[in-house]
Amino acid sequence: EPHAENAQTAPLDIDPAEAQLRMAALQIRLVSLRAQRRELDELLRAMSTRRIDARSELADLRSQLERGPDSLPLEPSQLLIDSSQIKDDAVRQDLSARIERNEQEILSLPTREAIATAQLTMLGREVDRTQTEISSLGRRMDAREQADVHDKLDRARQVVIELEGKAEPLQAMARENESLRQAMFGIANELRKLWSTKDRLYAQLEAVAGLRKNAEQILAFGRIGEEYGRLLRDVGKKLPTETGLDRRIEQRQSSIVDVRVERFRSEQKLATAATGPAAVDQLLDQVADAGAADARTFAQSLLKDRRDALQDLNLIQGKQVEALAELNQLETELRERTLQLRLMLDQRLLWLPSALPVNHDWGRQIADGLAKIFGQENRTAMYSAVRTSWNARPWWYLAAGSVVLILFGLRKRLLARLEHLAKAVGTRSDRFALTLHALLVTVLLALPMPLALVVPAQLLTDPANPGSLSVAVGSGLFNGGIVLFVLGLFRNMCRHCGLFSSHFLWRRGAVRRLGFALWRLSLVLVPAVWLGSVALASVDPMLGDGIGRLGLLMSSLALAVFAYQVFRPHGGAMMEILERHGLLWRTRFVWFGVLVMTPLVLAGVALAGYTVSAVELQGRLISSALGILFILIAFEIALRGVLVAGRRAAYRQSELRHARQREADRNGAA
Repeated sequence: EPHAENAQTAPLDIDPAEAQLRMAALQIRLVSLRAQRRELDELLRAMSTRRIDARSELADLRSQLERGPDSLPLEPSQLLIDSSQIKDDAVRQDLSARIERNEQEILSLPTREAIATAQLTMLGREVDRTQTEISSLGRRMDAREQADVHDKLDRARQVVIELEGKAEPLQAMARENESLRQAMFGIANELRKLWSTKDRLYAQLEAVAGLRKNAEQILAFGRIGEEYGRLLRDVGKKLPTETGLDRRIEQRQSSIVDVRVERFRSEQKLATAATGPAAVDQLLDQVADAGAADARTFAQSLLKDRRDALQDLNLIQGKQVEALAELNQLETELRERTLQLRLMLDQRLLWLPSALPVNHDWGRQIADGLAKIFGQENRTAMYSAVRTSWNARPWWYLAAGSVVLILFGLRKRLLARLEHLAKAVGTRSDRFALTLHALLVTVLLALPMPLALVVPAQLLTDPANPGSLSVAVGSGLFNGGIVLFVLGLFRNMCRHCGLFSSHFLWRRGAVRRLGFALWRLSLVLVPAVWLGSVALASVDPMLGDGIGRLGLLMSSLALAVFAYQVFRPHGGAMMEILERHGLLWRTRFVWFGVLVMTPLVLAGVALAGYTVSAVELQGRLISSALGILFILIAFEIALRGVLVAGRRAAYRQSELRHARQREADRNGAA
């Protein structure tokens, strides 16, 4: 194996132009083979469903054949009898021919499926062989290019050594040429490393295609039992996470933008990199001993080397952009395939049990899961992920941490500003911009703590191990930060000088009780979301059965208590805001019972073993509730704008009326 790997990465011993043509031919062949394999996949899928359809058609045709001829009148003529007989014979012959064709088709389906399967296997081997050859040829081409770049870098370093003691402008240009060659060498090394990433993505695409095929074979059985449901859930756990894929695509897209900017700068330098006599004279004007015999020769050589280096750098930067764009395209395709397969599995597995009902081992599962999360092995993995992320983007994390500290430091000023804005509401200086300003201040007040969770979550990101437990912990912190931001946003709106009381004119007692209920909800819901997110992002089923179910139970009970405190018919925080004798008021006992019982029912469903179903339903219900709340807030903001506009119009009309009255009084006095 080491000998084969060295053979794959050895430099080319053929002409680079011929290698480029060979690479293009292999890529065209790979596209053709994949198209043929796709057609065979569709053919096999059609054959698998055709057997059932053909048998159904055969039974229908046989029933039509066994059916008697059409009835004739009581006293038919001989012509009618003969024509009816001819028609019946023709219909029966057609049915018999169609029955024979269906029987032959049913008999030939196993053979045709075997032939298509063999062809598909051969095509798969040919695709793998072609892909391996493309990877080997690409690695060898990059190794050849890296060797050339290294030779040019050595020559540039030798020129720097030769020019020691010469004029400073000549040494500066020699060092610039060396830095250009060094940048090219770094890009060449990165291009060689990208082949491993490309091979990994192709392997993941093939794995997702195989998982989809296995899932379709299981789903073709019709009714799915608990055993098949467990197999399909195992298929879903083997899929890459969409969060990790999105993060890698975003980071690579940022790298593409940076490389394009660097290429644009090199193109600008190349446009001004002249090598003619005028450029040589301009360089020699900066040299003290320009009259030396070798000064002009050195200047001409350095200018030519600089132009050649800029041209080579521009070319290799273009290759880097193409390679990164190709990786992004592969990763985008992987994300789309993964998302499609996950959606298909979620639709079929929503009402299937994902675990056994709660028993006496549940407490041990919770303890083992917490011990695994806070164990030494996971702490070491988390430290390694934090160090890798910090080394990749240290300035970004420093900036994010500085923003968090600044927001914490500005908290008192923001609260004072919110109170100052509330004092102007309802006065002559009232403006709609005050509400928008208060909304911005409310958002800033809700940001510090969620950002304090999101920044460590980003540090725990590990693209190399998207399914690791450290990444799952980071995912839990990220989701917990989002939940904390939403709850904190509503809590700051419930302040005595917040939007609800001062701007929307809700009753202060009701708003105060709503704020306390949100605070108590956040104490339980944020840890529960963290536990559930860690279990969901991890591929370990023990975490899902243990802490995942515990997180769902905690969140369900917290939501039920919150719904009782806020919406109970007598003394609920939101009940004082509702209009009496309205539809919501008359039906309050109905929807109050639904709001309280729904989380409890989901908790019972999770305890019975339908944890994934309960998590999916709870997420959809919470998303719907948040959507309704944000629509309500947008409506209140719009209503506030209408109220302020009406009040300002009334003020203007009052001023105009008083001005007219004063003018009339002055005219009467005159």
